[in-house]
Amino acid sequence: MSNAPALLFRSVTLPSFRMEAVESVLGKLAKKAAKLGCKAPTIKVVKEYRINVSGSLDKPDWVAMSDFEISYEVMAVAGGWKFLASIETVDQVDGVNRNRVNGPGLDAEVAKGYILVEQKCDHCGHNRNRKQTYIVQNEAGETRQIGSTCLREYMGVDPAAAIAGVSFDAAIQSIGEGDDQWGYGSSAPRVWSLDAVAAAALSLISHNGFVSAAQAAEFSGKARTGNDMLTLLARGNPNLSDWYAKMEPTEANKAAAAAIVERLKARILSDYRNDPTKLDGFSFKLGLILNREFADYKDFQLFASSVNREAGEMARASAPKSLVKNDWLPGAAVGCKVEVKATISMVKGLETAWGSSTLVKFVTEDGYSLTTFYSGDSQSFNAGAVVKVKGTVKRLEDGKFGKQTLLTRVKVA
Repeated sequence: MSNAPALLFRSVTLPSFRMEAVESVLGKLAKKAAKLGCKAPTIKVVKEYRINVSGSLDKPDWVAMSDFEISYEVMAVAGGWKFLASIETVDQVDGVNRNRVNGPGLDAEVAKGYILVEQKCDHCGHNRNRKQTYIVQNEAGETRQIGSTCLREYMGVDPAAAIAGVSFDAAIQSIGEGDDQWGYGSSAPRVWSLDAVAAAALSLISHNGFVSAAQAAEFSGKARTGNDMLTLLARGNPNLSDWYAKMEPTEANKAAAAAIVERLKARILSDYRNDPTKLDGFSFKLGLILNREFADYKDFQLFASSVNREAGEMARASAPKSLVKNDWLPGAAVGCKVEVKATISMVKGLETAWGSSTLVKFVTEDGYSLTTFYSGDSQSFNAGAVVKVKGTVKRLEDGKFGKQTLLTRVKVA
């Protein structure tokens, strides 16, 4: 007989953030598999979802989970037999063996059953003095005890390879076992629904504009939007209660967030599921988040960027169809006060030599462009919102973006 690998499968459920650790373990086991003449183990994610670990429906605490399947090969012999363990006699008491059972994959009670057995070979039946035999099992669950000589001569299997195969199988079986090692419970990072994440992004952008990673890196003390989103959603700092209250998404934020998520799904999900090669890298990452239907901290900055861009597109689409007149607001003059009804078409965080400010653009009902650089903290600006704008004309600009009326001391209602 000649030995041949047997294909096995193991189903595991773990918090999604531990998938990297699983892949690392399998990478190391791939080297052992090559030495055994087996294929490297592979992993297939079957399902991603979230569970509430708080035990409360009023205040859910969500953790991302992954169901996945590991496929791997172990050393086997003809007829579908696989190796379970080795039995090594290490002592005798009153003529009765004391055996060391080397088979971590064995059930503990099954392993105990081999501690006192005599050394024999069910294959050849020869009665000879042996110190080591091997336990093999077929697909029907039948087990046999085989001597090392029979393994080598009749089955073509090296006993050392048999032990290595047992160890390899045990390593696969240990993946996901033990809550502490694999990060269940409190050590797993939390996740949030896409509507909640989008609403947090809109609220923060309305106060601070969208802050990119580059801006946060360049200007000390400036937090990128994704970082502020985690602070707001996690609410773990009792000293920030006033900030939490100020940044709490409004009902308008929540409604706009739900609409934005649906728009993104309508535009991206079909390609992501059916023809992902049509998507660029950014859209592919966004499709992954949308398909999963929840987001964790690593997703926040990318998702906030998408929300900001989508909010701007929605705002421009809802602005007056007469857009855009290349002219200043009628009757506007430097120093005069204006009060008009307009749609907020853009909100963007900026850093200048004079500190942080928020660039806000409006389009009036008649199609005239208004711009302000807001540096206070008493106003919020939601892209797409129709507001009453009060301000003082600071400058009438005529540049590459056409004629724009620049306002200062702006208030919206």
